[in-house]
Amino acid sequence: MSDEAREILPRLSEWKGRFGQLLRCSGIGCLIGALPGTVASTAAFIAYALAKRSSKNSANFGKGEPDGLIAAESSNNAVTGSAMIPTLALGIPGDVITAILMSALVIQGITPGVRLMSENAVTDDPRQSTRRRRCRHLRHCGCRAQARRLSPRPAGHRTGARPRA
Repeated sequence: MSDEAREILPRLSEWKGRFGQLLRCSGIGCLIGALPGTVASTAAFIAYALAKRSSKNSANFGKGEPDGLIAAESSNNAVTGSAMIPTLALGIPGDVITAILMSALVIQGITPGVRLMSENAVTDDPRQSTRRRRCRHLRHCGCRAQARRLSPRPAGHRTGARPRA
C-alpha cells in the first residue's frame, strides 16, 4: 500500500474497537427507518446522542471524533433500506426517496399498501420458470436435444409414446 493510502485509510486495529458502535447505530437506523414518516436525520441525531453518551471520548465529539461520525453515518445509511417497510406494507412513504419509488409503482399500476401481495401475486410456478430459463440457456448454448427433453410438455402428451403415423 502506498504512503498516501496509509494516511487516508484507518488501520484495522482502529476499526476493531468501533465495530460494535457501527452495528448498534445501524440497528437504530433500521428501527427508526421502519417507522412511517421518519427521516434519516432523526436516526442520525438519536444515534449520535447515544454514541456520545456511551463513548469514553465524549469530550471530543463535535471536533471530528470517529465514533460520532460512524454513529451518524451508519444510522443515516441504515434508514434507507428499512424505509421500504412502511412504503410497501402500509402505503406510507418512509422518506422522500420511497415517495418517489411509490409514485413510480403507482404509475406502473401497482398500488403499495396492505393489498399489495394479494392484488399483484405471481401465480407462475417457480419451478416451471426455472425450467424454462434452463431450456433457453441450453438452446442458446447449442444443446438442443437436452433442451427438448427438459421443455414443458403440451397437455395430453404421453412420455415415451411413438408419434402416430
